[in-house]
Amino acid sequence: MRWVKEIIQKEDGSALATVLNISVIISLFIGTVLSGILLQSRFIQRDIHSFKALYVAEEGVYRFLNEYSITENLQTNQEIILSDGSEVEVTVSLFGGFLDVESTAQVSNQQRTIRILSGKKGSNVVEYALLLSEDANVSEDSEVSENQRQGTRASQREKGQQFEEIEAVQRTKRKQNHKRKIDNIEKSKQNDKKELREAALEALEKLKKNN
Repeated sequence: MRWVKEIIQKEDGSALATVLNISVIISLFIGTVLSGILLQSRFIQRDIHSFKALYVAEEGVYRFLNEYSITENLQTNQEIILSDGSEVEVTVSLFGGFLDVESTAQVSNQQRTIRILSGKKGSNVVEYALLLSEDANVSEDSEVSENQRQGTRASQREKGQQFEEIEAVQRTKRKQNHKRKIDNIEKSKQNDKKELREAALEALEKLKKNN
């Protein structure tokens, strides 16, 4: 009987050590999973801020083209404040008959820059022309006739409208893709949390059985 009691006492100490080892392993596992989820969340937030900075920079370009006049005294550097308080730095330079517009925005240390080449607006004179047909009537002082100027302006307005329509469609698609990506990220986070809960419950069940 005394021998049996000694064995039982030894087994009790071994069981306690086993339980402690299992507890440490489970704690390390849960800590590792939580660290992975936290790191993934930081990467997700970084991507979200990067997308926001891109949209803010894009809005800065359109705000500049719609609100600022294009003249010879054009300021090459503009700081635009949007309705939500975001600041956009816009740099403009004349490139032939076009405007080279570069917009930079920053959201939570994520900086994005967008650059476009836009037609120069606000001009009633054809400053640069390319002869496409021999039937064009050009006066001796190289001035384009009034009909040709009106036709050119109408063509420019039509091209500008087409460009704006294409840009609007592209912006809508980008926003839809961004929303779809955010939804997928949220689903992934929910699945990770669910898997973590299931793993924790399973570990607790094993711990209870060992006890």
